[in-house]
Amino acid sequence: MSFDITKELQKTFDKAVMSHEAPSLKTPKDWQELTKIRDAATDRISAATQKHFDEYDSRVETVRKRLIDEAAEQKFEYPKPAGRNKFNGTTIISQAHREVQGDHERMIMQIRDDETIALANLQDEAAQRNLPHGKAKEHFNQARDQRSGTDRRAPSRHR
Repeated sequence: MSFDITKELQKTFDKAVMSHEAPSLKTPKDWQELTKIRDAATDRISAATQKHFDEYDSRVETVRKRLIDEAAEQKFEYPKPAGRNKFNGTTIISQAHREVQGDHERMIMQIRDDETIALANLQDEAAQRNLPHGKAKEHFNQARDQRSGTDRRAPSRHR
């Protein structure tokens, strides 16, 4: 069993987020929505990862061809010294692999960002729903009761 620091950090972060979200998500509907958002993000990541592995070779080949075309086009820059070849096969192939892997990582990061935004919106909506509406006004009216001595001791009309 290998230790993967990235997965462990993600688990720790998820626990911290859950402990932070727990006070504002009070209804079962909120928790169902949270589960739905997380499951959808997990499904999107799984699908993107599977697609990445399925189409990896064709994507690398496409990027490799694009890099070769870019290297072959005539540029009006200071030319390389005579005898220097612009085409280095191993460099182009490794660059193609890096670009394909970078694209995949950016896609995963975008999915995670979308999940974070959806969770933040859910938490904001739940917090707005859980606000005690009118309580501050009620307490203010009780505190500013300016009736005279014996009248103040009588029950307030604001209760």
